Amino acid sequence: MFDVKFLRDELLFYSRDENQFLRQRRAFVFALYPDLAEARVKDAGLPWQRVILLLAMLYAAVHRLIDWLSDDSLTFHFAFLQTVGKQRLRDEQTLLETLFREQIDNGTVRIGETTSNELIERCREYSGRSQTHGIFIGTANRSVSIDNTLLTRLRLRSAVVEHACDDKPFATSDQSGIAGWQQTLAALLEEWVC
Repeated sequence: MFDVKFLRDELLFYSRDENQFLRQRRAFVFALYPDLAEARVKDAGLPWQRVILLLAMLYAAVHRLIDWLSDDSLTFHFAFLQTVGKQRLRDEQTLLETLFREQIDNGTVRIGETTSNELIERCREYSGRSQTHGIFIGTANRSVSIDNTLLTRLRLRSAVVEHACDDKPFATSDQSGIAGWQQTLAALLEEWVC
């Protein structure tokens, strides 16, 4: 590091920038399956569609993690898994791109379409240099296994979101409505921060 700063005539910045090598790196990969289009349903007792509540929960999670882990080097990657021929979650992708415009500009958030194989390779790539969390979100029960990646599965089959970390069985909130979504978000953040 000293040699690089010396060659660039930036030695005055050496002591200020050395902490970038001491920061913990964390990557959060959110995989959104095409079947989430089925979650464009407004349930009784909820003010918005399930998919909108999901996007709001993810938005709140990213901002809370940025606040709490401000000393860490963070990367958030939203991967919209493709189906043959079309992208079923185009509106949701556009909404996230709008909400995270500032974080996309500074490189903290990445949003794009991908295939399942590319997603697994991306997680492996991140896990080589970061503590990696893979969050797989859909309406069906999927079994996912990626080496050196902490896995979380979210399932939106009903008005109550189900979540499971690693190989644990799915759990749901003991509350209903928005309070249940908030409780789920708190449980997920606790898993991801520890």
